[in-house]
Amino acid sequence: MIGPRFDNWRRIFRGGVGLIALLILEKLAAQEPDLASTWETGPPPAWADVAPISPHAPTQAQQPGETTRYLLVDEQVHTAKSEYYTRRVYEVLNESGVQQNSTLSATYQPDYQSLILHTAAVWRGDALEEQLDAKRIRVVQEELDSASHVYRGEARAFLVLNDVRVGDRIEFAYTVRGRNPVLDGHYVGGFLTGWMVPVERIRFRVLWPGSRPIHWRAVRNDVSPDSRSNPDGTEMFWSLSNTAAEIVEPNTPSWYPPLPWVQLSDFDAWSDVAKWASQLFPQNLDLPPALETHLKDWSALSNDDEKAEAALQFVQNEIRYVGIEIGINSHRPSEPATVLTRRFGDCKDKTQLLIAILQRLGITAQPLLVNQAARGTITNWWPSPYAFNHAVVLAHGRTNQWLLDPTLSFQRGPLSARYVPDFGAGLIASPTSTQLIRLDSLARGTPYTRVDEDFRVAEKGQPSELIVTTRSSGLAAEIVRAQFASTPRSDLERGYRNYYARQYPTIEALNPIDFTDITNI
Repeated sequence: MIGPRFDNWRRIFRGGVGLIALLILEKLAAQEPDLASTWETGPPPAWADVAPISPHAPTQAQQPGETTRYLLVDEQVHTAKSEYYTRRVYEVLNESGVQQNSTLSATYQPDYQSLILHTAAVWRGDALEEQLDAKRIRVVQEELDSASHVYRGEARAFLVLNDVRVGDRIEFAYTVRGRNPVLDGHYVGGFLTGWMVPVERIRFRVLWPGSRPIHWRAVRNDVSPDSRSNPDGTEMFWSLSNTAAEIVEPNTPSWYPPLPWVQLSDFDAWSDVAKWASQLFPQNLDLPPALETHLKDWSALSNDDEKAEAALQFVQNEIRYVGIEIGINSHRPSEPATVLTRRFGDCKDKTQLLIAILQRLGITAQPLLVNQAARGTITNWWPSPYAFNHAVVLAHGRTNQWLLDPTLSFQRGPLSARYVPDFGAGLIASPTSTQLIRLDSLARGTPYTRVDEDFRVAEKGQPSELIVTTRSSGLAAEIVRAQFASTPRSDLERGYRNYYARQYPTIEALNPIDFTDITNI
């Protein structure tokens, strides 16, 4: 699932991941569109309001350490045409600014979008040099994000500008045409009203037919749009001048938006989002025959808790996390049979498989959409699919209710001991769901670590002994399991020894480190 990009630790064996990535790349390469047919150069769309600029007008005084001055950030959307116009004008103020900002680039999804480049100009005083030349444009498939194991299939068009000098002003404009078909014609989006650098002018304009109103909500700001009618329907327009640089404090909680922004959505209510999402997660899906032996064994377990635990353990352990989020697969899960055959999937794939298994075991289970970063603050959002970036399972047994995350690793033991974060709020993907539900009461597995240091003091002149016993539970236990599964034992022993050597410089290890995994508590 993909949410707003404002923009877990994992240790991986690089060789193995590289081989997996290579195999996936080869498979995806056969499915990719011909990139040469997905982009072109041309004029801006007729509906775009191209604001005049004065490239040689003086700007504010340069601040110490300032490398680039943004003069114009302009974004416009025509929802009926599914076109997104972008224009940037900025001045490079020193050598670092020249180095950092002399390559222009635009990303798009070639699976369902195309790119039209309008201008790539360098202003030097009153003189303009247009450098947009199709022969100099390079379009490449974006590298796969092997760290997060997510593959989105974006393409990037880039142009390396010639002869950029300190004091030059650069203008870049393009339009992306096309919208993810998984949204079923809906428009959802947003824009920043403040950047981490000063911006002299920010413009955002959205046009849509009058039949479907667009709602907006300001986050960490109080800006409002002007509205008016035009031949294409209704228009909303935001304009901000001389916005100051936003200071993003370190270590702020994940739920706090680092930059002010405006959210837009044409969904009227959470019930509409739930109905849309329910179509992505069909119920009572068939499972492949290869799973029948497991299903028979799990059905023989004594209660729903044990059945749910066995099913969750299987999906967590046997289906590795890899997300191929290209096109409609950004939000639509793959069939359980497909996921089981290839033995990998992302959160929605693993969620759909686990739900199908639980339903076969007589346990009620539903997909639940949550946001791992924003958590409970999504209650302040306007209803939108982009309020969510993760899918989990809400299951009901005869006596218990569980929140199950099939993407977590190194979980063991009964469900009551397994870590589930406090997502705050979520939306059940069901046609009967009407609003967000609170999830505070379903969080569990709070990390707990207890360290006992047993000193056995010997007579004077004789070495004493220190026996350290560390007990971990909940999330802390899962982290320890991951450490022991992915780190050579000699490295762990060296780390512990070096830690205690800071206080006891002559300390030596008497015995190898011992690790016991108790799962039946």
